[in-house]
Amino acid sequence: MKLRRFVLPTLVGAAAYFAVFGGEYSLLDLWRLQRQHERELAELQRLQDSLAVLRARVDSLESDPALLERLARERYGLIRDGERLYLFAEGSDSTAERRGRAEPARTAGAQ
Repeated sequence: MKLRRFVLPTLVGAAAYFAVFGGEYSLLDLWRLQRQHERELAELQRLQDSLAVLRARVDSLESDPALLERLARERYGLIRDGERLYLFAEGSDSTAERRGRAEPARTAGAQ
C-alpha cells in the first residue's frame, strides 16, 4: 500500500514532466513553434504587401507612357532627338564663399 502511494504519484509526475519538457515535441517546443509561425505569417503579409506595391508600379509603367518617359529622363538622362541635355555640377555654397569667388557651373551638351 505504501509503495502504491509513492509509485503512482511519481509515475504521474514523471509523465507530466516528460509531456512538458521532454520528448521530440514538448510543450515548450510547441510554444516556440507557435511564436515562430506567427512571425513567419507577419513576414509573409509584409512581403505580400510589398509585392502588391511592385505589381501596381509595373502596371503603371506598362500603361502610362508619360510616367515611363519621366523616369527615363530623370534616372537615365535620356533625351529626345533634337534636345540638349545640360548637367550642372552641384557645388557647396560655403566653399565658394570661402574662396571668395563663385565656381563656374559645368555644362555638357549631349545629343
